[in-house]
Amino acid sequence: MGFLVVAGCSSRQESADESAGSAGGREVAAKGGKVVPIVDRESGVRFNPPQRWNNGLLVVDTLNDTDTSLKIVGASYGVAFEYRAEQPGHRNQGLLHILVFSRERWAELSAETGPPQGDSLTTVGDWVYVASLPQSNPYREESLDADQFEQMSITLEEVRAAFAVEGDGPSAPAVGSR
Repeated sequence: MGFLVVAGCSSRQESADESAGSAGGREVAAKGGKVVPIVDRESGVRFNPPQRWNNGLLVVDTLNDTDTSLKIVGASYGVAFEYRAEQPGHRNQGLLHILVFSRERWAELSAETGPPQGDSLTTVGDWVYVASLPQSNPYREESLDADQFEQMSITLEEVRAAFAVEGDGPSAPAVGSR
């Protein structure tokens, strides 16, 4: 697992020029103090985070189907963008998850009752890319973490504008239902 941090690359082959630093087994997206585009070769996710995202408060982690969190939702790949909590007793919280499902699995999930896993961004080949956003601010009102989380919150429209599929998407064959 891991991700690449790149600026201005348009294909997977051109993307291998820079890696981000590690933070406790997770990756932090930063270059010269600025948040830069994230490209995950395995999933084909390319995301250009908003400049208002504070790189010191951003944790990015790539996921595949061996990760427990993806097994629960049935996705094959994912990229998690989390707010790094600063206050004692607060845990990191998700700002955005971009999940990659096989078309078959996404169709099954979409047919189920209950809240959806997220909103479809695009379909490429046998893969469906989905944005999952938090439903609310998870921190106590008027706390430092609540204020910073709110400043870094992103809308679905912003996600759509900042998201692209790198190359042809995942190179592994789509897996059916799990």
